[in-house]
Amino acid sequence: MDIETMLQRSLELERALVNLIETVPPATNKRAVVVRNLCKLSFEHGNSTRLLIAHQNLISAIALIRLQYESIARAVWVLYAAAEHWVDLLNSDLTQESDEEANKLPSLQKMLNALPGVAGNNELIKELLRMLDEFKRSAWKQLSSFAHGGIHAIRRSENGLPRPLLEEAIKMSNGLLIMVGIVMVVLSRDSRLYGSVPAIQRDFRECLPPEILATSKQESS
Repeated sequence: MDIETMLQRSLELERALVNLIETVPPATNKRAVVVRNLCKLSFEHGNSTRLLIAHQNLISAIALIRLQYESIARAVWVLYAAAEHWVDLLNSDLTQESDEEANKLPSLQKMLNALPGVAGNNELIKELLRMLDEFKRSAWKQLSSFAHGGIHAIRRSENGLPRPLLEEAIKMSNGLLIMVGIVMVVLSRDSRLYGSVPAIQRDFRECLPPEILATSKQESS
């Protein structure tokens, strides 16, 4: 599949997820409001990544994938592990005081460390946590280099991105969009929607990374 076709399929994936997300009722409590806002932010980063790649702004596009991941990881932390005072803070107006207090939020790694065990017997949430962990383990160092002007950013800016790396970046971003879809389905508390994301995964498997397809395979087996 050429890059242009992959970007078109990625757009179709976004639309399929938007259609699903629009079926989720509006947030009714403070925690759900924060989760939904973080999911929206992660989705925006993913959309921007695709647009940047289409316009050949490739280094910036890959750097955004790190922000896309951080937003969805924080959404999962808020949903399952954040103390109430953090939820209240993230719902508060932006003032100098709240800005200073937000600097005390746990690090991303501490947020992730708080998540094991929260899934209980929910297989969909277990898969989500596995995806988050696998993504962080396999891609974080390289994405950080792109985000902070490290050696990956410098060398790729000078020499260009090999096609396999560009394909991998598109798939990574799309995989994070799938995670947003899972969180929104979980947020809906409607078990009838639980099969919706695996169905989308199967429909768009050619533009998703292998680790994101595990749920789809299990659902179809």
